[in-house]
Amino acid sequence: MQEQARDGVHATAPMGTAHRTDWFNDLPIELQQELGRRMVTRRFAAGAVIYQEGDPGTVMYRIVSGRVRIRSISGAGKEVLMVIYGPGHCIGAVSVLDGMPRHNDAVAECDVVLDALSAHDFHAVARREPTLYRALAVSYTMWIRDLHTMFSAGQPLAERLARRLDFLLDFGVTQSDERAEGALRIELTQEMLAASIAVSRQAISRLVQDWQDSGVIDYRYGSMVILDRERLRKLAGKIPS
Repeated sequence: MQEQARDGVHATAPMGTAHRTDWFNDLPIELQQELGRRMVTRRFAAGAVIYQEGDPGTVMYRIVSGRVRIRSISGAGKEVLMVIYGPGHCIGAVSVLDGMPRHNDAVAECDVVLDALSAHDFHAVARREPTLYRALAVSYTMWIRDLHTMFSAGQPLAERLARRLDFLLDFGVTQSDERAEGALRIELTQEMLAASIAVSRQAISRLVQDWQDSGVIDYRYGSMVILDRERLRKLAGKIPS
């Protein structure tokens, strides 16, 4: 049940914060073990839909290996990327907590192995161990704070885009890249990135080019490499310029 990294892929933890969706590792070891005994291993092939919007939330998952893309589909049929998770992260917990249908889709980016925990078993344990409810509450309040900041009115587009990329680095799956020491690569297109902050691809293409020219990022179709995380965080307004 320990967090793993495979093939140079890392499930990154936020800088200076808790694990957020990797809250499982912050639980007491005895509680981790009890939940582990109740989990059932499930496997999904690359491209498989693990769950989709509107499905009942009867189970949550913890990623053992592989990557899972969390997305929404807009009214125009375009995919809106939320985040890509890797080993150690949990998905599907919101519907297990509130009993409502799924509000997004989860899709296997590659062959994945998941540990599944039923809503019944989750609540049976949590009623005896309120620490479990608190762990999820803290995790998702931090998530909400990040989203609120990212989409606050009046932010310049450059800051919104920088915050979105920094958010993906904190929450998502990155891969080390040889183009620079400490460089991190995220697999996503400009279209997916634009949709995730509710703008057109054309609106961000000039910014992407400017940041590439100045050495902050290196973009190739379907792949965004962050060459200078510190400068990105300055653009996001998270550290002084």
